Amino acid sequence: MDEQIRRALQDDNVQRDLIRLVTHAFNLSANVWSNRYEAWQAAERRWKLVVSESEKFMSQDQKLFAFENRVVAPFTYAIVQSIKAFLLAVFTTRYPIFEARPLDGANEQQARLVEALLDYYFRLQGGIKVLDMFLLDVLRYGIGILKCVWERRVEKKRQRFVIGDLDLGVVEDYAVTYEGPRTINVDPFSFFPDPRVPLDRFQEGQFCGHLLYVPWWWLREKEKQGVYMFVDDIPPFTTSALEDLKSRPPFSIIGVPEWLPTKPEDMKQYGMVMVHELWARIVPSQYGLSDSDDVELWVITVANRSKVIRAEPSPYHHDKFPFVVGLYLLDAHANDPVGLIELLQPLQDLCTWLINSHLDNIEKVLNEVLIFDPSRIDPRDLQEWRPGQVIPLRPEAYGTSPADALYQFPVQLYTSQHLGTLEILLDHMQRLSGSSDILLGMFPATKRSATETAHVAQMGANRIQMLAQTLSATAIVPWAEMMLALLQQFLTHPVAVRLLGLPAATKLAGTVVEVSPEDIQGRYYFPLHDGTAPLDPQKNADLWLQIFELIGRVPSLAERFDIVEIFRYMVSALGVRNIDQFLKEETPTEEAEAEASPLGALLAGAGEAPEGEEVPPGEMEPKERRVRPPLEPMEEMAGTERMETLTPTEA
Repeated sequence: MDEQIRRALQDDNVQRDLIRLVTHAFNLSANVWSNRYEAWQAAERRWKLVVSESEKFMSQDQKLFAFENRVVAPFTYAIVQSIKAFLLAVFTTRYPIFEARPLDGANEQQARLVEALLDYYFRLQGGIKVLDMFLLDVLRYGIGILKCVWERRVEKKRQRFVIGDLDLGVVEDYAVTYEGPRTINVDPFSFFPDPRVPLDRFQEGQFCGHLLYVPWWWLREKEKQGVYMFVDDIPPFTTSALEDLKSRPPFSIIGVPEWLPTKPEDMKQYGMVMVHELWARIVPSQYGLSDSDDVELWVITVANRSKVIRAEPSPYHHDKFPFVVGLYLLDAHANDPVGLIELLQPLQDLCTWLINSHLDNIEKVLNEVLIFDPSRIDPRDLQEWRPGQVIPLRPEAYGTSPADALYQFPVQLYTSQHLGTLEILLDHMQRLSGSSDILLGMFPATKRSATETAHVAQMGANRIQMLAQTLSATAIVPWAEMMLALLQQFLTHPVAVRLLGLPAATKLAGTVVEVSPEDIQGRYYFPLHDGTAPLDPQKNADLWLQIFELIGRVPSLAERFDIVEIFRYMVSALGVRNIDQFLKEETPTEEAEAEASPLGALLAGAGEAPEGEEVPPGEMEPKERRVRPPLEPMEEMAGTERMETLTPTEA
């Protein structure tokens, strides 16, 4: 960190002004943002099918709904999981995951290398897990947030050195275990954007904050790497400060963790630290941080709301907040995201009531009510009821009719129609969410032909495809642009990337290429995903089988296309990954064997005149021997022909 900034942060006035700036920004956002917290908490309970134990013992006048003390219908959970699985398949089953195009229309080879490198780092940082959680947040809360930063992870490693029979022992040394883009999911409860601009344009706001809880030792390790300072001077929370914090939003709604230490020794041994990280556009000279009078993007970090441990200009050249936001309902004029679960909640609650009321009615039928004459039947015989029990009459009732001594109170099953109503409500929930029976993995209720079923499935997926296109425009493409900007700025050494994809999909499949920092420089754009669902593997294989048969029947196509490579691609689409092990070794032809023999070489050279020797008059000049040109090596192939078919995946 810059020495001038370090000296400025030692001034108590600078510390006080920066803490006031961070506190004001977080409070401004929390006063607006916390209005969504209760709705998000209710949506989370509906998705998790949570039934609070305290609600089971509430009186009817205390409950919001009379059915909250039993079970929650799992229809919303099923719909959310189905849509999330569809979207995850849309974004991750194509190769490359991030499709790049050069802005100037040239450098297509470099665009293929950019795709390979982004795909490599996407999988190296667990991108599928990050994307899965992002899609769940979009459907559950209406907003999903990703944070993309550059990380250089340095850890102490132990390695045993052995040279021959000589054991040199174990050597400990620090090593860089990871260096590249790192993307994490941000909890919407911990995200504080500028509420004065819509979420669709949050990058145009003045600030954007992130609330974290990190171990004290983690801050100490980052201080050694030059990220933070004054970590030893972080004071713990006092009891009064924690009580005051619980009365202020957002902590008045989401609460304050009970494990925040109040003693310095506890915090430094096993405690956690509350960190407010603010990315804000400020004038540094107004806070005594530098002499610049220009508006600059700075990152300011405050620990336990009382100590500034980081203040520096944004280290990233893209000059943006390192966050990506995706919305379920894209509204350019609103700042209150609404998720799918919140939209389904009224219908979900009604379905839950139908189920619980039906269970209550069945319970009343099973728990029969008996009216009996105690002068004829001993009450103890009825209280100790068991299956197959014989109930005797009293001696004085001998000879009388038992029907006059015992009567079962009639209880009817009034809720038998609730199950039919439940199907109607479920149909409305599917229409609201755009999830059909086929998307949920169920057969349609009515019998239809295969063509009609496929057409209905395609029409039903159009709404979810629109959601996929919107998420691609607002989150996936900005995420790819941010990762590329970080790689263009910080990548200093070549990275070996294996070009995989489907086996034998191209002649370079499985080839390891080295991507250098110079290969990814330039301006690129990422086309939006069209949102179409991936083909079923069996249907994809059947399609390629038809193509394979067509090429085999048409000689002109067989001359232009490699039938062997098409067969490999078709087999790989069926899931076979080791077809190459069944290849036969090529055997030399008779002509090649004849030329390889001494006699063949003699005959081949018999018709050739020695170089520089004249042909006697009257004799025929020997024909020039035709030599088949050698195959062009792959390294000398035209770059465009070689790179157009690259299908990069992880290393």
